[in-house]
Amino acid sequence: MTVVRRSTFAAALLGLIVGGALALLASGRGWQTVTAHRARPLADDVLAVSGRTLHPAVTGLAVVALAGVVGILATRGIARRIIGAVLVVAGAIVCWDALTALHAISSEHARTVLRDAQAGVGLDAGQAVTVAVHPIWPVLAALGGVLIVLGGALTIAYGPAWKGLSGRYEQPQSAAGPQPDARLWSALDRGIDPTVDPVPDVTADPPEPAAQPARDRSAAAPDDAGSD
Repeated sequence: MTVVRRSTFAAALLGLIVGGALALLASGRGWQTVTAHRARPLADDVLAVSGRTLHPAVTGLAVVALAGVVGILATRGIARRIIGAVLVVAGAIVCWDALTALHAISSEHARTVLRDAQAGVGLDAGQAVTVAVHPIWPVLAALGGVLIVLGGALTIAYGPAWKGLSGRYEQPQSAAGPQPDARLWSALDRGIDPTVDPVPDVTADPPEPAAQPARDRSAAAPDDAGSD
């Protein structure tokens, strides 16, 4: 591959690997913290809400990006461009979900998350609930989404020109002419036992018959005359 092809190939794979791993790592961290305040002496209920809980699609699409690396290596041509398009859409969704998580969820949503996470916890309708946003993890997830988009875009633009794993394991084209098995069958058809006699090469041109020497009539004439 040329320098441009190699650089774009490496950049696409690196972007997908780093972007997918970054989004997957960030989605497992606490993006927001929900606190339900209780009257003293009761302790407040505090829950760290991960990105996987707020936006489950981020985790799934990060895995898709990592799987896309294998897909790019195993395919070629138009199939790579289709994979690139899927990766662009996946990265865009990751970015969108991560950026929307920079805004605190509503109080009603926070109550629902708290009830689902802590079964048996009762919350009064008038109980105060606050939500704190931790922007570092959503921002890292959004950055991973950007890298996934770039990797997919490079795959769409340059993917068909890249080499992959499939080209390394393809069986080389055989030379023209019958294979050894065909030679054995040809020998049997001609009445030759391949286990005893050598199998002739049917691809070679048959030898031309040797020319018969011409009879010297001038030399034979005296002999004929002397016999008279």
